[in-house]
Amino acid sequence: MSKHRTVYPEQQIQQINELNDDFAKLQHLPLSLLIQRPSPKQWAILEIIEHLNATHELYRPRLAQVIQQAQPLESPNPPFRIRPLVHFFIKGQAPKNDQRRWRLSTFKALEPQLDLPKGDEAMAESVFQRFFDHQAALLETCRQSRLLDHQPHRVISAIGPMLKFYLPEAISFLLAHEERHLLQAREYLAILQSLATS
Repeated sequence: MSKHRTVYPEQQIQQINELNDDFAKLQHLPLSLLIQRPSPKQWAILEIIEHLNATHELYRPRLAQVIQQAQPLESPNPPFRIRPLVHFFIKGQAPKNDQRRWRLSTFKALEPQLDLPKGDEAMAESVFQRFFDHQAALLETCRQSRLLDHQPHRVISAIGPMLKFYLPEAISFLLAHEERHLLQAREYLAILQSLATS
């Protein structure tokens, strides 16, 4: 995630593509590593991806509504400067020095609902396919946002109307959230691989 408050759609598009490459590497892990929890209180890697799916399923229609309501522009939007309070929340999500900063609780509605004991290749394929479908939609949102007057409209956050994002802020928040959980997945993979060799 950029340390700066000014965001460019081109940067967000590049970030989505880079995250897609990183998550694709997880997709090709053996099923046994995807569905095994490092400990009873920690998610399996597949559950992490499913949590990201649940988050996208909350935000995706809200982003789409802004795109639908926004009026077209004759020239591209200038770079967007994220507001200080929103930047604070985004920074809290994004890793720093390969560490997750805040210890955050997950809303019940966003917890992964997977029956891991019945986990198979079909389940893993479905979870990742949905994730990359959401990523494709987010990528298209970034592209469309360049030529739309989205500023009159806000995106209600997961915590409700008390926190609303402008469209570029919402995208930055989602990308920081993905970076956080990518790091989590890598941490858990290292634990599982260590257990396998001990």
